[in-house]
Amino acid sequence: VDRETIMSVFLVLNEDCPEIRYIPAEEAELLFAVLDSGGENRISEEEFMSFCKVMLLQFERASAYTTFIEHHVPSLFHAESFQSFSDAIKSDTFEHAVDAVVALNAVFVAIQSYPQLVGEPSYEDEHITDGQIDTVWERFQTAFTVIYCIEMGVKILVLGWKRYSESFRNLFDAFITVLSFASTCYVYYPNRFSDSRLIRFVVMARVLRLIRVLVAMKKFQVIGSTFLDILPAARRIILFLFSIMYIFSSLGMILFGGLITRDPNNPASERLRDTDFAENNYWENNFNDLLAGMNVLFNLLVVNNWTTQADGILAVTETKLSRLYFLGFHLVGVVLVSNVVT
Repeated sequence: VDRETIMSVFLVLNEDCPEIRYIPAEEAELLFAVLDSGGENRISEEEFMSFCKVMLLQFERASAYTTFIEHHVPSLFHAESFQSFSDAIKSDTFEHAVDAVVALNAVFVAIQSYPQLVGEPSYEDEHITDGQIDTVWERFQTAFTVIYCIEMGVKILVLGWKRYSESFRNLFDAFITVLSFASTCYVYYPNRFSDSRLIRFVVMARVLRLIRVLVAMKKFQVIGSTFLDILPAARRIILFLFSIMYIFSSLGMILFGGLITRDPNNPASERLRDTDFAENNYWENNFNDLLAGMNVLFNLLVVNNWTTQADGILAVTETKLSRLYFLGFHLVGVVLVSNVVT
């Protein structure tokens, strides 16, 4: 097939096949050049067999990836020192160094948040809310924010915004970095809100970046790929299980809706006094609405202290027949679907 015929094919596709993306003349020339691997200005039958694959190719102008330095200060861009700096920023060593900083940040966040995580009373330094960087934790938080801002800046400088923004990881890091910087300015700029804990909560999201360290490990790659492989097959089971939970949650609202309450004027609240349900603060595990009921059923599904939750319902209903509801869901949801079907 000669060149003119192939070009006519591209024109026909543009005019009569709206479901196929429009192919400009310049791009058509590039596609033909890719097809004509032999450089004979015509397409052989073997080359034509790859026509569909070639049609999937998309081209981008090299100028779109020109960085600010390369465009405005080309002498600096081509300097040996800047090229060495660029190679260092693009290297795995730089990424590992940033990951180490993120891990260190995670350790500091964990130490600060440990009392809240384990449910113990915490006593924050009164200087935390004075709007000044005058505690050790605040200095570390500010230092981490500065490091993240520098990292984002040098990456954009070296890679250019287009290449930088093509990476989801970079976009995620940039979002958290900008949010951290904005939170730092908001907290330490004189205003009514000066609680530096806001910065800690924002930076906690960046710790998710450490997941990529796990992904780099071969054993976790096997686990991750296996999980992704079973998702299509598990879709029907998940929908089936969701339907069962929806039905049982609706039934729970009919049977037990409004019985779990802290209202002192409601006799049901008195019945829960001194029960394991009340002592463990399971108040949110109720059937007062559909979502709360789904929460209870999820706890039952993973067999998380389900007897304590059942005893709370037993206390307010004052009948052991209420246990039949929990036993029924355990048999259907846990034994039948989770254990037998899956």
